[in-house]
Amino acid sequence: GTLMSGESNHRFCRNAVNITPCTITGTLYDTGYGFPAFVPEGENTVAAELIEIPFEDWEAVDRLEGYPRLYDRLMFPAKLEDGTEVSGWVYVMHNLPEMAQVIESGSWKELSNKLFNNHCCFFFVFRIFCNVHEDRKKR
Repeated sequence: GTLMSGESNHRFCRNAVNITPCTITGTLYDTGYGFPAFVPEGENTVAAELIEIPFEDWEAVDRLEGYPRLYDRLMFPAKLEDGTEVSGWVYVMHNLPEMAQVIESGSWKELSNKLFNNHCCFFFVFRIFCNVHEDRKKR
């Protein structure tokens, strides 16, 4: 969403060492508040970005996302465009608003481009974050 490349909150990812398109399985909802919410239930393919950020940046991103009050952060499998499966952190909304509707395409960006006519100030597609330092230690 707003953390993705070119979006309003991407500055929180300015130290990212890698940003890679990916997909996850679950359900993406339009909350009706100008941003989506992901839940792991369901079999839909959801468009996402794998954003690898340093550990020091987590606090600011968690605060932006309202973690742990509004969202939980769960380790979740994702598939890269080349078919490689990886795991990363996913923000999952605790309680969907009653007016939330499934985004059948699985792409908030596609929907928001239609809704906001390419002026997506409030863009929150599901994100995955990896701890770059921990990942590097394992190699």
